[in-house]
Amino acid sequence: MKTKMMRFFLKPTAQALAVVSLLGAALSSSAFAQDANSILVVAGPRTPESLDQEYPPTEATHEAKRNIYERLLAYDTKVADGVQVENFDKLVGALAESWTVAEDKTSITFHLRPGVKSAAGNTLSADDVMWSFERGWNKNANFRWYMSQILGIESFEEAFKKLDAMTVKVTLPKTSPLIERIWVNNDLGILDAAAAKKNAT
Repeated sequence: MKTKMMRFFLKPTAQALAVVSLLGAALSSSAFAQDANSILVVAGPRTPESLDQEYPPTEATHEAKRNIYERLLAYDTKVADGVQVENFDKLVGALAESWTVAEDKTSITFHLRPGVKSAAGNTLSADDVMWSFERGWNKNANFRWYMSQILGIESFEEAFKKLDAMTVKVTLPKTSPLIERIWVNNDLGILDAAAAKKNAT
């Protein structure tokens, strides 16, 4: 009986502590680890079921992937009522330092930011982007669904090209108003190819 009572009280208490932690983080300015040897602890809604980009998306996996993998583009931020929030009116580069979109919205070219390192410490390049794209396409899960169902891509070889060590181009079979905004999605983060291959099971 005592154990059941403890579980009953501990669950709401843990939930309340998580909410207070999240509110505190939201009300304060951006949080960063103090230096490369520090650890930044981030509270989440629950333990992520997987960190694989191709795992079916859940609230917990979205939150984790957003904090682990670099996306090509992101939303800018703004302060609203004293809280820093995403500005859905303005896109900014993330892993992509800049990007160009064809006038007819059938292609987008990403110029990658030099010197971006993954959590494993490896510098990300067009090879990592292409490997992430190809892996996602071949897994026939999240990435392929976004590319085929949202952007209408049917052929990997026709759509995805590495132009040079820091440039990747995506070409669509027809125009799409989502050609830019889709790349802010947490499910489309770029993996460190070397680290992923080394730790593949």
